[in-house]
Amino acid sequence: MQVRVVQREPIARIFTASGESFYIDSAGHRLPLSDRVAVKLPVFTGFPSDGRKIKEIDKRLLGDIRLASLFLSKEPFWMAQAAQIAITHSREFEMIPTVGNHLVELGDASNLEEKFGRLMVFYKQVLSRAGMDKYERIKVQYDKQVVGVKKKS
Repeated sequence: MQVRVVQREPIARIFTASGESFYIDSAGHRLPLSDRVAVKLPVFTGFPSDGRKIKEIDKRLLGDIRLASLFLSKEPFWMAQAAQIAITHSREFEMIPTVGNHLVELGDASNLEEKFGRLMVFYKQVLSRAGMDKYERIKVQYDKQVVGVKKKS
C-alpha cells in the first residue's frame, strides 16, 4: 500500500456575495478556512457562486482570480496596496487600495503586468502631484491608456 499526500497551499481568500468565505489553491480548487492560521493573501469579494458546486462560468472567474492572485503575490508593492479586489456583476475586477480614496478598475485578469505598470506610472506622475484623493476612479482596463475620473467638487 502506498499513500501519497499532496499539501495544497492557499493563494487567495474569496468572499461570496452572501458572505461565505473560502480559500483557493494554485490549481483553483476550493479549500476550507483554517481556525488556527491567518494567511496574508489577496482578498476577493463578491464571488457570485455560493454553493459547493461551482458553475462553469464561475470556474472561468476562479481562473482569473488565480491569475490575479499569483500576480499580486509576487509584487510586494501591489500586494500591500490592494486592500481587496471586488468582483463586479460583469465579472470584472475593481481594486480597493489601502492608500487613497479611489477605485481602480482592472477589467478581467488579462495583461495584469501592463495594467499595473500603467497604474504605477499614473501614481508616480499624476497622483504624486495631485494627491491620492483627487480621483474617484482610475480605469486601467483599456489598452495603452489610463482614464482618471475626478471627484465632483
